[in-house]
Amino acid sequence: MEARKWTLKQKIEGMPTVEDFVIATEILNSTLEDGEILTKAEWWTVDPYMRERANHLSVGEMMLGGQVARVIKSCHPQFPQGSQVIFVDYLTPTLWEYVACQGCNVIGFAGTDDKVAWLKTLGFDQAYNYKSVDLVETFQSNVKQGIDCYFDNVGGEFSYHTIRNMNTGGRIALCGAISCYNEDASKPYFVPFVYMNLIYKGIKMEGFLVYQFAKEWLDGISQLRDWIIEGKLQVEETVSEGFETMPQAFIDVLSGKNTGKQVIKAL
Repeated sequence: MEARKWTLKQKIEGMPTVEDFVIATEILNSTLEDGEILTKAEWWTVDPYMRERANHLSVGEMMLGGQVARVIKSCHPQFPQGSQVIFVDYLTPTLWEYVACQGCNVIGFAGTDDKVAWLKTLGFDQAYNYKSVDLVETFQSNVKQGIDCYFDNVGGEFSYHTIRNMNTGGRIALCGAISCYNEDASKPYFVPFVYMNLIYKGIKMEGFLVYQFAKEWLDGISQLRDWIIEGKLQVEETVSEGFETMPQAFIDVLSGKNTGKQVIKAL
């Protein structure tokens, strides 16, 4: 039995291209041992963090991501044949809708006017196109109350301006740095100086990974599901079809062409 996988054809320089990846096959042993399962993928996901991880892969190594698969053969009592298994290499909830559910005043930025309009339909108190507005002027004129909490997935210049406008005692959760992922990995990337803002305002900055909350994972999924059913969370997906479309879907995510979660449907 053969399994297909996307591997690194060559080291990526800057923005990835479809030529950076190649499909390889792997022979699977169809005879399972106790505790093993055999699955067939139904959905795959691509996310920005995969770009940074690719810098640490050697040519020929497999790209890692998440998938939803169906169990087609099982020697594990907790995963009977026919059940679904969710393998998640990384997971982020619909964060901004989540904090709105908690009663926070939510300010969001997106890269197109259509996405800004979409954010407003989700209930954002303010939404702006960061590519067309002056960040300094926007913060000074429209965010006079300052910022108490910042979930940072961007890094770089945008984060610099955000941190400069944070309130005393503010909190920052560092989850990603998308603006830096396509930089030359062999050279240090220097972000604008913000240390004095952190010091004088007593701002707390901490790394955030979903793995840190593994014990709360199932409770979190249950809560998110309830909010979706209640209409408090709106789910938006960009779907491509077929395993072969994965590299282009990945590039589209890094280019900001997707709206909501980018997923690939198995044919």
